[in-house]
Amino acid sequence: MRSPSIIILMDSFKGSLSSMDAVRAVQNGLTTYSGNLNIKAFPLADGGEGSLDVLESQLQTTRYTIEALDPHARPCKANYLIDDTGHAFIELAQA
Repeated sequence: MRSPSIIILMDSFKGSLSSMDAVRAVQNGLTTYSGNLNIKAFPLADGGEGSLDVLESQLQTTRYTIEALDPHARPCKANYLIDDTGHAFIELAQA
């Protein structure tokens, strides 16, 4: 008999749980329930908070931190990624 297959696709829970942590929590719970499952787990992001973390987990990138301005023109730190082809990934939710 084949093991049941489950695909886990999780976005973050704003301000409380990253998509990677959410994926791990669900995967750990299912594995505790049954060790006989074929689980594929993937973090997701909708372009907002956590998008850089998901991209960084799936692509070869370098993370940079810069000084930026938030929507109220207050200074803040923001991150961006650059991959080996020179493409930049910016998460507008950070600044």
